[in-house]
Amino acid sequence: MDQGDLHGGFGVMTCFRAGRYKGGYFVFPKYRVAVDMDTGCVLLADVHQWHGNTPIVPGTIGYERVSLVLYYRENMIHC
Repeated sequence: MDQGDLHGGFGVMTCFRAGRYKGGYFVFPKYRVAVDMDTGCVLLADVHQWHGNTPIVPGTIGYERVSLVLYYRENMIHC
């Protein structure tokens, strides 16, 4: 559960994948929802709810996953 993010704001996530692996789902346990993000997917989510990722199990040598998470901090103007 993220803290300090803009109240009422959303987290924005995307990822880039190479090779094969299993897992790495973005999950919201409360809603029993899991998202298998692929390269180019964009997900907007209420990150003030409990969330996480399932473990990644390698499928090929040299697999990669880079995730980008963007959000606005509540008091960013004071930084």
